[in-house]
Amino acid sequence: MYGQGCAVGDFDNDGFVDLFVTGVHGNRLFRNLGGGKFADVTDAAGVGGSGQDWSVSAAFFDYDNDGRLDLFVANYVQWSRAIDFEVGYTLVGIGRAYGQPRDFPGVFSLLYRNEGNGRFRDVSAEAGVQVRNPVTRVPAAKSLGVAPVDLDDDGWLDIVVANDTVPNFVFHNLRNGSFKEIGAASGIAFDSYGQTRGAMGIDTARFRADGAPRHPDQQLRQRDDRPLRRPTRPLHFTDDAITEGIGPASRLPLKFGAFFFDYDLDGRLDVLTANGHLEPDITKVQQSQTYAQPAQLFWNSGRTPCYVNVTPDLAGPDLFQPIVGRGSAYADIDGDGDPDVLLLQTGGPPLLLRNDQDLGHAWLRFKLVGHPANRDAIGAEIRVRCEGRELRRTVMAARSYLSQSELPVTFGLGKARSIESVEVRWPGGAFQSLPIPALNSLTVVRQSGP
Repeated sequence: MYGQGCAVGDFDNDGFVDLFVTGVHGNRLFRNLGGGKFADVTDAAGVGGSGQDWSVSAAFFDYDNDGRLDLFVANYVQWSRAIDFEVGYTLVGIGRAYGQPRDFPGVFSLLYRNEGNGRFRDVSAEAGVQVRNPVTRVPAAKSLGVAPVDLDDDGWLDIVVANDTVPNFVFHNLRNGSFKEIGAASGIAFDSYGQTRGAMGIDTARFRADGAPRHPDQQLRQRDDRPLRRPTRPLHFTDDAITEGIGPASRLPLKFGAFFFDYDLDGRLDVLTANGHLEPDITKVQQSQTYAQPAQLFWNSGRTPCYVNVTPDLAGPDLFQPIVGRGSAYADIDGDGDPDVLLLQTGGPPLLLRNDQDLGHAWLRFKLVGHPANRDAIGAEIRVRCEGRELRRTVMAARSYLSQSELPVTFGLGKARSIESVEVRWPGGAFQSLPIPALNSLTVVRQSGP
């Protein structure tokens, strides 16, 4: 297959994390059998797609809170070799080049409901995630990124979809098996001037002390500042990229992968982006651009503007070597508490970057096991109160661009040494208080209750 992205999750709640791989004209679901072995169960599960889809990002999440992980698959555009040659896109001085998404028809993304017997059912139409152009009635989506997130804090996961050159979608969970698309009303569909963006990667987090979720989605057009959207009231957001310090510094690079993470364990969420252009010879027609581009790291200062661009002398040169960046993910690969980074690139090997910060900051890590909630506890929120601050993190592997990060959740505590309380809000809204864990340790938490 011509693979694109992936999603991880224990869809059958047997304790082994399964793997879904997206691709051009066909997807694959691999069931984890344990013992290091997988079985291709795509056909039996019914998640292979139509055979004509160009599937990109995907996410396992439990949209109906029945304890089983459902699956959202973001499809990009209608593409085939014949369509591509018919478009025949070129750049002056270069010749044949990547075609703009505006030249290709839109498509529908897919929502599969987990039926609990090893099979999924396509509920895209009945669930309300098939969006049509209001005038032409053709499929409107050109999706690249997806972020399941509880936008209104009601215990039910909503869906934010990053679209390329068409409005972004926000699917508000109506808690009856269906969604309502409110992208324009929420302020996420368009930029501040009412224009569509070229959105790619996406992540969501509460990066301010007020606990409200933000969305740093990516855009293709180099003239745009990176949007960092901030809620002004429930389900309403404003673009604060410029005032928070990310916009100007991120304007020139072409950004794909993006995620929030606390790289220095100070308790504030930083941002990393993977950058790289589409065209190998772009410098011939646009001297300000290069094909390979360094990643960007933004440190959360806790002030206004919030984000400060980190330079190689502070974070080391390896992270900033120019690559044709695409996907990005993080995980604590060496068990020392801080998040390490994986960067994917076109035409080159993955780069695994070990985090060697040594600031003496304390941390906590949690691995949640749900029952009756889904076993991976995807969608659960952990709240840690320490020395007058409340930190909130959500269990969610789906983030960035075509990528997945680890499921365990990390809390950096900075110089704090006193924990007042720890509690979990499980999918569906049930709360569970936890004993105060030891600092600098991983705690496995099993859901209590029926």
